[in-house]
Amino acid sequence: MIAWPDPSPFSMMRSFQKIDGKKRASEVLKQIVNTQEGDKIFPLKDEGFNLILRRIVRGLSHHHELESEVRDERVVCVPAKYEIPPAFRAQITWHTISEGFFKYGYASVSESGVASFWDLRFSTHIRFYGVVSAE
Repeated sequence: MIAWPDPSPFSMMRSFQKIDGKKRASEVLKQIVNTQEGDKIFPLKDEGFNLILRRIVRGLSHHHELESEVRDERVVCVPAKYEIPPAFRAQITWHTISEGFFKYGYASVSESGVASFWDLRFSTHIRFYGVVSAE
C-alpha cells in the first residue's frame, strides 16, 4: 500500500470545503445515474469528468516515475467494459489508496504505440481503463 499523507476517503473533502465546494460536489453527484445494474457514471458524456480521469492517470504516471509531464492529448480513458486477459493482468502492479474507495493498477507496456496501461477502480464497481500513448 502507498503511504499517502491521508489515505482516508474523507481526505477528498478538502476540495468540497473550498469556496466552490458545493458546486464541485453537485457536479459529481449529477454524473451518477441509477440503473438496474447499480449506480453508473457515463464519462464520455461529460468532458470535465473525463478530464479528471486523464489528470489522475497523468499524476499517477509521474508519481510512479513512469513519465513526467505527460501531455493530456496522449491519455485516453474509457469505461472498463471487458476483462483484462490473464497474461496481461499478471504484469499489472496494484495499489490501494483506501479499500472500497479507490484502487488502481498499472503496467508499463512500451509496445504497439502504448507507454502505459491503467485500471482505475472507484468504489467497488466503477472502473475505467486509461492508456498513455507512446511519444
